[in-house]
Amino acid sequence: MPEVLEAVLVGTDGSPGAERAVAWAADDAALRGRPLHVVHAVETWPFDIPVVPPTPGAYRLGDNGRGILRAARDLAQARQPGVRVSTEAVTTGIVTILHDHSEGAYETVVGHRGHGGFAGLLAGSVALRVAGRAAGPVVVVRGTGPDWDRRALDEHRWDAHREVVAGVDLTDASYPVLAYAFEAAALRGARLRIVHAHRLDPAFVQSRYGVDLTELEYTLAARLRDAYGRFRQLHPSVEVVESLVRDHPVQALAETSRSADLVAIGARGRHPAGAALLGSVSHGVLHHAHSPVAVVRPRE
Repeated sequence: MPEVLEAVLVGTDGSPGAERAVAWAADDAALRGRPLHVVHAVETWPFDIPVVPPTPGAYRLGDNGRGILRAARDLAQARQPGVRVSTEAVTTGIVTILHDHSEGAYETVVGHRGHGGFAGLLAGSVALRVAGRAAGPVVVVRGTGPDWDRRALDEHRWDAHREVVAGVDLTDASYPVLAYAFEAAALRGARLRIVHAHRLDPAFVQSRYGVDLTELEYTLAARLRDAYGRFRQLHPSVEVVESLVRDHPVQALAETSRSADLVAIGARGRHPAGAALLGSVSHGVLHHAHSPVAVVRPRE
């Protein structure tokens, strides 16, 4: 059994986006005093058809995978020498293996787009599928562009802004988001900005009913303080800033992420059969955020 239990789990394909994910995961593992487990999926069966006997190409794929894992280990240990790093190469699809391992991991980390993705996509299919399926928190590490080379990565810090953002909708789904965000802020010595974005339905605005926006925001502020009160008691040193924004949640959180080191949001989506999926807000934030995004759902 690989060393996944309570570890920070990260998937890599050797791409620049995956390297950023490994660097972020190593730093977070160090902050949390947890081991780091790095997974690379080696696809040796083209189109899911077994190759018997294995072809030379399959062996080359295996050698390449070991090289990717060595590079990931070297990167993680160079950034955080005190973190215990384990690696694993599998022939299962990366989404499947990260989903399976996430049950025992503390959190799962992926890059926002790896090799093979369409350049026009703002977030890759692997990132979206892992964020929609994995258990516990999933962190999608947004990059700053394809010209962000390895030297820049070696010098990059993930705490430049000293601010963590929690996007909440004031439902029960907000509680795991707040728990994760308060802990992340406390570990980083960062300020926590709690954002609730709201806007009235246009049909309601156009109706004859009057809306007292001052009273509405007073009520929302009271509900917001009630939602995070228990977590503030657990982390009294964390500075909290409340942000009630009259805007679409995706727009508000994407804009706020410009000056954030991490944005935590809920998943909210549900398949009719009961499977967890991404909701429209989490999906939109993953596409448009300017910082790493943690999609937080309660474990079953």
